[in-house]
Amino acid sequence: MKQVNEVIIPSLRLDLSGQKISESAARRWLHKLGYRLTEAKKGMYVDGHEYDTLEPIESTLGPGEKLHVPLPHDKSIAQSNELCRHLWIKDGWMLLWKKVQGHAIHISDFIVEQTGCLHLSDQQLTKNVRLPPDAVAKFIFDQSSTHGAFTKDALNAKEMNVKPGRKQCKMHSTVIPLDNPNPQLWGKPQDMIFPADLPPGHPDYEFCGQAKGMLWVLEERGLVLMLKALNGGKLVGECQAAHKGSEEPEEIHEDVLHTLTSNTCCMCKVLAAQQDFKDEKPLLQIIIEEADHKCYFLLKFHCELNPIEMYWGWMKAHKAAVDGTFLTAKQLVPEILNSCPMKTIRAFFHKTWHYMDTYR
Repeated sequence: MKQVNEVIIPSLRLDLSGQKISESAARRWLHKLGYRLTEAKKGMYVDGHEYDTLEPIESTLGPGEKLHVPLPHDKSIAQSNELCRHLWIKDGWMLLWKKVQGHAIHISDFIVEQTGCLHLSDQQLTKNVRLPPDAVAKFIFDQSSTHGAFTKDALNAKEMNVKPGRKQCKMHSTVIPLDNPNPQLWGKPQDMIFPADLPPGHPDYEFCGQAKGMLWVLEERGLVLMLKALNGGKLVGECQAAHKGSEEPEEIHEDVLHTLTSNTCCMCKVLAAQQDFKDEKPLLQIIIEEADHKCYFLLKFHCELNPIEMYWGWMKAHKAAVDGTFLTAKQLVPEILNSCPMKTIRAFFHKTWHYMDTYR
């Protein structure tokens, strides 16, 4: 009511002669305007999913066009006591409920707008339900650290030592990118490992077949002198900000803020800012794209863009005859998931497309 009386009414230039609107008056007007006080529910959608007209539309493809099928993925956890929501009790009695939710069941799944779960049922297999041979699957994942894992030989500055040799990852060869400040080095091949066949008299013979390290790689890219000039003649392998990633301290002073936002404060950040290091793809994306499909990663903190999140919510809101034991829950969880109607799954996708249209 404070906002109504002190912000909204003055902004509308209404003269109430010093009087204020009471809460009861506001409630009466809300009822007249068609509002009702209801319980807010998660995963609520009011976009027409309750009608029988929510059916798939046959795609009309032109010459050379392919059908693109989104395949959102996610993980969830169901616990043995979580699905038990209703009890038979006498009047005036209440069972002492356990504080813990019981044993956890880890779930990982894909859903498809055309067929529901990626795992087809026996009935769908009988109908030979499958994607067209020339269709493109668009795999959608969240920003989990496991999804962003690189290959063992990927260009990753955080896996490099300052000096050559010792225990560090052996990375694949690369080409000096065009964002290097030395144009004469653009497009020049660069090995990240010393040759294994160096002659005994070679100055780098002790590092045969070993990783070069950040200092050596930066030297070959002509970046060491620049790094020294920008940092008062000092060379730091990995600053505190690079070691902790994007995590910011509670109090940010001016010098700390410069370290967080600068890409030239240490060797690790300089290398990580090079285009060939930035273009390195996660292993998951490489495998999917090698199969001629697409791989996308959702924005952080935007679970509403993943329709499978509503699928998990439907599962946990579903009434099931559970007894609180792990074995029963383990049996019921897949049964509940498989019982989700196709129309409901399509409604989840429908709601997600509405969110995406709104954000554009």
